[in-house]
Amino acid sequence: MIEAGMVFPVCKAGRRCGRGKIHGFEFLIDNPLIILPGREIKAHSERRPRRLTNSLMDAPQAARYRRTKSVSQSRGQFVNGKLNNALAQLLQQAFMALRAKQFDIATRLATEALKSNRTDRNAVMILAHALLGLGRADEAVVPLEKAAHRGNDPEIETLLGHALCGARRTADGIAQLRRTAARRPPYLPAFQELAGQLANAGEVGDAVRIIEDALTLAPASVDLQLDLGRMLVRNNHRTEARRVLTTARHTAPGRTDILTELAWAQLLDGAHAEAADTYRHALGLRPDDTLSRANLAICLCEMGERSGGEAALRSVLRGRPHMLGRAAFAMAASSHGRFFFRPSAAAKFLEREPERAATP
Repeated sequence: MIEAGMVFPVCKAGRRCGRGKIHGFEFLIDNPLIILPGREIKAHSERRPRRLTNSLMDAPQAARYRRTKSVSQSRGQFVNGKLNNALAQLLQQAFMALRAKQFDIATRLATEALKSNRTDRNAVMILAHALLGLGRADEAVVPLEKAAHRGNDPEIETLLGHALCGARRTADGIAQLRRTAARRPPYLPAFQELAGQLANAGEVGDAVRIIEDALTLAPASVDLQLDLGRMLVRNNHRTEARRVLTTARHTAPGRTDILTELAWAQLLDGAHAEAADTYRHALGLRPDDTLSRANLAICLCEMGERSGGEAALRSVLRGRPHMLGRAAFAMAASSHGRFFFRPSAAAKFLEREPERAATP
């Protein structure tokens, strides 16, 4: 059964699905769907019957009356309770399918739930996310527009803006997101979604200003600092990006997404030794991050440590043939790296273990 406080996952597109929100600029809100407390559904059998207050009855009569009254109440409300339980179970199944990225099943279950209750907010959100996961953004617009018209819900409106942009109605989507971002009190995911869509449209400078405006409203937000750093790197303001991301790193030293973004800014700025140290820190927290390990290899090659860089690339490629392109690029991108005309030659080189120096 769906309970109060349950958090629904949100599908995200982009290069990585960490806690950041504008990575790769294929953006979708990361704000969870929350069922507000007090909305849990209880069967009638779980409710306590009213106590008798008629003092004229003797004990046997009171007992018989209590049993009769309880049975009549249960029969009178059994149908509604059964329907509520069925709806809750349907939404739970849809939620689990969405979390498992079974978007077609989630779409079907959420549609069935809306047939029972056309105004159920959670069913609308699950349906919209499932349709977006299937690449059917135009179909997600319709239920979101209806839900947005029923009340002031900034989360619904933000997702509507994303769906409109995904349906190639970018102007309408950005206009919707601007209206939502103008709300007070502010809804920060609307700023982040707006910045992401502006960056997708090539208006990176405007996206930077949007995040800066959001930071004036929530200066302690580490996620906004991360988003600003990413936007600044995209806008080729690497020095400012390093300053912002360094501040975010001091605030949240265990966030690997902040570490990798800072290391990338350092690498682009030519600070290869600093970038290598930052990548090592990130890999200490998340050893299976192959992209960070490949970027570490670039740093090592740029620092003249070719053997260490090639060893890092071999560990990236080991058991992951799909990473050959990234490994070959890492070797070719370095001024002290290697270039191969054929992918097979690069694969042969990386699959070969380096020769050990003979001991005298």
